[in-house]
Amino acid sequence: IVQATKVSRTGGDGWHRLVYSPAFDGIVPKDKYAIILDDTQTQGGTLASLKGYIEENKGKVIASYALTGKQYSVQLRLSKDTLAELRSKYGELESWWKKEFGYDFSRFTEWEARFIINSRKTPDEVRNTILARKQA
Repeated sequence: IVQATKVSRTGGDGWHRLVYSPAFDGIVPKDKYAIILDDTQTQGGTLASLKGYIEENKGKVIASYALTGKQYSVQLRLSKDTLAELRSKYGELESWWKKEFGYDFSRFTEWEARFIINSRKTPDEVRNTILARKQA
């Protein structure tokens, strides 16, 4: 399995990282276990995207590791409380997000969800920021 798109996220802010997710390609052995690895973990989006690709193709991710990372991004898995808070504040965006990116809020990492919540933007401001970044 290889990363099929160059997303150039090094040095990008959280909005850039949300907008530009890597795509993957390659054969995923059906019903086999995978351990995934990334060189560095910032928001966890690359690992989350790779996990999604493997699981969409009938593989099973049992662990993920990063060689380096940020302390604030140690927790990859989105907590139920954070998901509930995200949906409470930005729920009106979820169907738009799914249409725009192909996945709903439950697929965010903890850091990605916290980034949006902590932005203190209105739902319209979040949508406008994302759309502006996609056009940049």
